[in-house]
Amino acid sequence: MTNKSFDVVVVGGGVIGAFIARELTKFQLSVCVVEAREDVGMGSSGANSGIVHGGFDPVPGTLKARFNVEGCQMMRKVTSDLDVPFNMIGSMVVAHDLEEKEILKKLLKQGKENGVKGLQLLDSWELGGLEPSLGTSLKGALLSSESGIVAPYELTQAAMENAIHNGAVLHLSSPVTSIER
Repeated sequence: MTNKSFDVVVVGGGVIGAFIARELTKFQLSVCVVEAREDVGMGSSGANSGIVHGGFDPVPGTLKARFNVEGCQMMRKVTSDLDVPFNMIGSMVVAHDLEEKEILKKLLKQGKENGVKGLQLLDSWELGGLEPSLGTSLKGALLSSESGIVAPYELTQAAMENAIHNGAVLHLSSPVTSIER
């Protein structure tokens, strides 16, 4: 790596590092991303399931609850801007017994408190009509239309490409061994 100085050095080229670099390039800062591996998104980001959670599961009032809901809402625009597929396919949490059905009611309440839209409790008959392959033994489900999936590796690649296009510098195969000021 050169002895060039930068306003900001981002350590790690996963999805978080890529989006930090992308955001910082909007502010006329010189940004360098150093990634230990041979490409971005090769660690946890690339192996992520890609589920974009709707926000009904986190405890109301927590940052996780806030960021789940805001992040899900933001994902449509971000993926559109970066030309990355995003499928708002929804999600279901199913109840196998009456005790789990009570948990669904709690999740519905939490989701509403968190500001999640598109939540619906389904009874076993409605669930069977929507997803016949689940069988008839389930007691119900919580349906969330505000959940989706994205390809995490492609999202990371696109965010980093955008950051580079905006002026960021990327150094691959560059593990950080020390930091000096």
